[in-house]
Amino acid sequence: MLTWFSLWPFMTLPFLLSFVLGILPSLSVGGGEVGGALVRQYGVNQLAALMPHDFSMVLIDWFNQASYVEELVLHGVISLNIGLLFYPLFFGLGSLAIRAAAWSAKQELAQSNTLLNRR
Repeated sequence: MLTWFSLWPFMTLPFLLSFVLGILPSLSVGGGEVGGALVRQYGVNQLAALMPHDFSMVLIDWFNQASYVEELVLHGVISLNIGLLFYPLFFGLGSLAIRAAAWSAKQELAQSNTLLNRR
């Protein structure tokens, strides 16, 4: 039987995916950089675009002077917010999966009961 306890890894997928992409080292692929610092910088730039100008300048200035650990902490907070934004979607998909599994089990049980009643 499918339960929320068995779906918890599925619910954390958006957070883990965005966080892991940010903590991986940057790689050179085809003459360009991919992953790591670029993902963290993109997240900060997107967050700064949502803030008032003065706060966004302070955030970007702080990020440019931050250590690697401080960058990861900020990236973790941004990744958590991304995960929470996708949570309603994944909750709906999980609810549909649980309902489909319950419906399937109910149909299977009804079918086995009819076979037992015929004997």
